[in-house]
Amino acid sequence: MDINELLQPNRRCAFYGRYSTDKQDMDLQLDKAKQFAKDYQLIIVKKYTDESVSATKKELNERQKLNELIDDLSDDLFDFVIVFRIDRISRDPIEQEKIRKLFAAAGKPIVILSPTPTLDEEPGDVFGFIKSALGMFEIEQLRERVRSKGEAGAQKGEHQGGKAPYGYVYNKKTKLFNQVADEIINVRKIFDMYKQGLGCPKIADTLPKFINKKGEVKKWTRQKVESIIKNPKYAGYHLWGKRSNHKLSKGKKTIFTKLKNIEPIVTKEEWDFCNNLLQKRGKKLVDPKHLDTNYLVKNVITCGHCNSLLVPENQETNGGASGHRLYLCKTEKCKKVRIKAQPIDEIIRNRIRVEINMFAGNSLVNKINISLKNDNEKLNKQYKIIEDGIEQYSKKMREIDYKIHRLSKLELNEDNKNFIECFTMYRIDLTRKVELLEQELKKINKQKPELFILQS
Repeated sequence: MDINELLQPNRRCAFYGRYSTDKQDMDLQLDKAKQFAKDYQLIIVKKYTDESVSATKKELNERQKLNELIDDLSDDLFDFVIVFRIDRISRDPIEQEKIRKLFAAAGKPIVILSPTPTLDEEPGDVFGFIKSALGMFEIEQLRERVRSKGEAGAQKGEHQGGKAPYGYVYNKKTKLFNQVADEIINVRKIFDMYKQGLGCPKIADTLPKFINKKGEVKKWTRQKVESIIKNPKYAGYHLWGKRSNHKLSKGKKTIFTKLKNIEPIVTKEEWDFCNNLLQKRGKKLVDPKHLDTNYLVKNVITCGHCNSLLVPENQETNGGASGHRLYLCKTEKCKKVRIKAQPIDEIIRNRIRVEINMFAGNSLVNKINISLKNDNEKLNKQYKIIEDGIEQYSKKMREIDYKIHRLSKLELNEDNKNFIECFTMYRIDLTRKVELLEQELKKINKQKPELFILQS
């Protein structure tokens, strides 16, 4: 059929479009289709658009709208289909040929809009197949060049794109990841709590709400906490090439490399420990609550009367201001036996100190001193980051105060009122962040003397 015979006024057509990453690409496809329909006085009766779908990552059966279009071929909804380019249907020549045969069998021609409107060749046409294969080959060549460049950069420890993780902002000029003071506090807490044995859901419940990159206030979730524990960037490393959902990347090597342009929040050893524990918990090799206890002799201490294990029970209230942590015997014979946990814990700690002094020798003492020194250095570094964060937020607050002052001098119309309201809300948020950081400084100031005593 000649294309001019097909493009008669009032003919019905369907539009199919697809984009993988850039939504503007879909807008371009739609605009081109609307203008084409207007030029030829056609009626677009239905639009099928697969959004954020890669033709190389997704199998045919995973592309919902294309499958819907194929299902509608047997109904008398439209006379032909328009696409921006034939690769919007599929990049794979064999898959593309299969789809074209389905359209031909249903008597629904395909009109390709770019670069100029043309009618798709008949299925089985060798030239059409060669064009598709060449197009696929060029894409593969480009992808391989991009991957090779990325691999070389990754091996050098260079950032290979992507969003900065929570706790950092990426500076394109300096090519450095800068830490966000109030956010890295939460990251540090997540790793510390996980090392203590708390699970991801419990950690999520204890953390305050946060503001994401879009400015939305969000609650912490188990998945968010887990994603932070899994992210090697917090230890100063990057895992490159792990894209198992990409059909064409299967079997390709991955690179675990140290990044040049990021200041770690945790050590590699801490990150390894947390990830090993996460994997063991996932495989149920470790009880999720195995380490989640503040009872030193849980599952060890027994009742002196009946030899049964004593059961820990926390009867503290008001954050420990009243009540006690207890070990209880819950057998019928001895159910009134109640022992306070705190004196027992103190005895255990003192015994450990004595044992260390008697048998450990200088080697273990030196290791403990090195560990304490590292902890002290970590606290000093964290103190400096928090101080810098307070200074940055205070500077922003001064700038906002000046803007609000300037706006208040102008005519108080609706726009100015909205601006003042937005600036005020932002200032309140900054004030809250500064207060949070100041609380963290007080905690660090309290920890420093304790570390000094331990070192002494």
